[in-house]
Amino acid sequence: MLNKYDVIIVGAGPAGIAASVYASRKNLKTLTLTKDIGGQASISLNVKNYSGYQFISANELVKKFEEHQKSFDLQVKSGVQVDFIKKNSNEFKVSLRNDSFFTKSVIIATGREPKKLGVVGESEFLGRGVTYCATCDAPFFKDKIVGVVGGGSAALYAVIQLLSIAKKIFLINNSDKFSGDIDLVKKVKNSEKVSIIYNSYVKGINGDMVLKNIKIKNKNGKEEVLAIDGLFIEIGSEPVIPDVKSGRKNLKTNFKHEIIVNENCETSISGLFAAGDVTNIPEKQVLIAAGQGCIASLSAFRFINE
Repeated sequence: MLNKYDVIIVGAGPAGIAASVYASRKNLKTLTLTKDIGGQASISLNVKNYSGYQFISANELVKKFEEHQKSFDLQVKSGVQVDFIKKNSNEFKVSLRNDSFFTKSVIIATGREPKKLGVVGESEFLGRGVTYCATCDAPFFKDKIVGVVGGGSAALYAVIQLLSIAKKIFLINNSDKFSGDIDLVKKVKNSEKVSIIYNSYVKGINGDMVLKNIKIKNKNGKEEVLAIDGLFIEIGSEPVIPDVKSGRKNLKTNFKHEIIVNENCETSISGLFAAGDVTNIPEKQVLIAAGQGCIASLSAFRFINE
């Protein structure tokens, strides 16, 4: 059957690319289905903790992943989204909107996506002032007034990227302290461009054709309107998991909605594996995700040959 594979890998971040390379090395007929190449790594700033490199830009590292992947005989379909995965007896059906593929095993390596604020105006002004990616969109706000929401390293990185671009930066933190890297906190606090608003959250996002202002509210109930041109939402991420159907057996996740795996990257469904930031492994690092991808492929190889 033309559309039948030994393993289908969903996602092409560090975990998915490593999984595809190892699957190919084991001579498994492999297909990778992904929305994009690189995953979360592609929107990071720089990587300083990947073995073999003292320092490498995230974009450069993703390019090297892709070059490595292309050197093997495997198929990659990018720009697609998996709607659901269904297990029937001893095989899986992986369905896109207009196509389906069959496989003996599946590796989910879909990573994570930015968390949403869930407030009025957020979706309406996405791409019209609201963004979740400072690395991608900061250059569009040259000499503009912007807001950054968050208190962790992602928000602090966003501010640092904006320091040389924006005219003024409001950093809105719903706590009275930061949870991110201490060196980043010092750099942000020492900038005259940055105004930090503690113990506050965004209540609404307003504008006409583009974002014009946001309404914030502090812990004491006081509301304030900030006139800004852009809003960078950097409040963390959550796992992206395709809909999985397997009779009466459910795909087990933890309270964070991450896929629960064992040391072999096996899930609660036989033949279905998971790797990278979509799993319950606590350390979300590029190198660890890649290692999990390797483990998942080797486990899939053993499963197929049992």
